[in-house]
Amino acid sequence: MKETDFTMSYDFELIEFLFLQQTRLNVLIPFIRLILKWRIHQIVNNDDEDGNKKIECLNDVQKQLLSYTILNKRLEKYPLPLNYIRQYLKQLIRIFEQIFDTDCLLDEIYPIYADLISIKTQQIDRSYHQDLNENGIDLLDRLCRLFENDTNIGFVTHVFDMFRLSIIETNKIVKSGTTGLRTWPAAVHLLNYLRIPENYQNVQWNRPNAWHNVVELGSGSGLLGVGLIKSGFINNGHYIFTDHNQAVLKHIELNLFINDINQKTNNNVQVVIQKLDWIDYQFFDFSASISDLIIASDVIYDPNFIEPFIQTLRTMFNVYKNADSLRRDPDCIICCAIRNPKILDIFQQKLEQCNLEWRQLNRIERPLWVNRIQKHVDSMSNDIVIDENFDSIFKTHDDNVPSIVFKINAKH
Repeated sequence: MKETDFTMSYDFELIEFLFLQQTRLNVLIPFIRLILKWRIHQIVNNDDEDGNKKIECLNDVQKQLLSYTILNKRLEKYPLPLNYIRQYLKQLIRIFEQIFDTDCLLDEIYPIYADLISIKTQQIDRSYHQDLNENGIDLLDRLCRLFENDTNIGFVTHVFDMFRLSIIETNKIVKSGTTGLRTWPAAVHLLNYLRIPENYQNVQWNRPNAWHNVVELGSGSGLLGVGLIKSGFINNGHYIFTDHNQAVLKHIELNLFINDINQKTNNNVQVVIQKLDWIDYQFFDFSASISDLIIASDVIYDPNFIEPFIQTLRTMFNVYKNADSLRRDPDCIICCAIRNPKILDIFQQKLEQCNLEWRQLNRIERPLWVNRIQKHVDSMSNDIVIDENFDSIFKTHDDNVPSIVFKINAKH
């Protein structure tokens, strides 16, 4: 991309993408500062405009940035956490005051911030949710109570090629004793991978046909399942979300509701939410969950859970392959973020010990959003980017790690 191409709205569209997915402010704010510096550079050095016109253009830049972020129309239906947008606007004001002269500083930003400080909680606009049945009304009430009681709860919007998904999450790593109330990067990687048939058709057991029945282990926020259902990945079958934590299961139910997925039928897909504890699964009816595909993402991070996870897989393999509806081993595709290579080594060793094998299908070195920022930064002149050390910023980001997709098979 040439520098002249940035006269288009691509830079603000990327900021919108990062803002709506709640990118950490220690990444987002430096990127915004970089874009604003570039815009100012372009306007100030434009000899075809007089002083008043330049001030007008500088005001327009600020207004445009607000319209893509804090005044984004999507926030009316899918509000971000109150704490996040307060911190964002506070830091944005600091940037405006640092890089814009007083005569071109946008005054409207201050009352917006004052309004944010004055409110105690975010509100869900019920007008976006009409004609609900009794269950839908109950889910909407639960959603409203979540926002009323927690300023760290909000929507994260994930943008894919053909659609957007808004998922309600907490921006806390651990809440209610679980890490499952937020989306982790391996889920996004696996969703992107499975949405492209060419990626998996060569590893599919019955290649002429799509997978019909899917069970997901450790579903967390539900992003992976919601995305696969919405994209038409499954036809005339079922999708089973599982997790051990009751709060997570209720969370998945909300995210299905938010994305207009009916638990009974959605495009001929039956959607089921079930509790499955890998350590104590004696009450889980595996025979009622016969599936031709088992998937999981970001579940290999704690050595204490590796063996229970593998034993659960072994049980599913044994039950499913003997089912009249399958009569073979199910396919099993897992995605892991490589935060600690030693844990992945332990996982591979345990698989071998349990007569299971794995092979790598796909690997990315870092999340796609990091690549998008880096590509944008690399396209700009050095005198603009020299003050923003994005290499250092990315190194300190916990989610900026490689992830791999692999298939697990039973040895015969």
